[in-house]
Order: sequence, then C-alpha cells, then structure tokens
Amino acid sequence: MKQASLPRYLTPREVAHSYGFSEGTLANMRSRRIGPPFVKMKKKVLYPVEQLEDWLNLHRVITQEEQ
Repeated sequence: MKQASLPRYLTPREVAHSYGFSEGTLANMRSRRIGPPFVKMKKKVLYPVEQLEDWLNLHRVITQEEQ
C-alpha cells in the first residue's frame, strides 16, 4: 500500500527566500489576515506549500502577452 505524502510546510523565512516576500511583509499580512493561509502552533508559524501556491495563483495578474 502506497502511503500518502505528508503536506509540506515552509517557515516565513523559507517563504521570503523562495517567493521574494520579506519576513516583515508576511508578518503584516498575517496580522491583517490578507496574506496566504498559514498554520500557527504556539509561536511557530508555518505555510502549507500547496495552499501558498493556490493563494499565489489566485492573485496572479495575466498580461496581454499571456492571453
């Protein structure tokens, strides 16, 4: 039986490094509840990669060249 892979999570530092956001911007978005979905366990903040990718795709701007 094939075991399903566990969801992958990124720290705010990893998201900032991989996607070009600053850690401060991510913190501001979390406090205003306008950014990508995140999980908070005590003081630790994690971003589920799949939901982060979905959120980024929802905010994608399509240019004339892509149409």
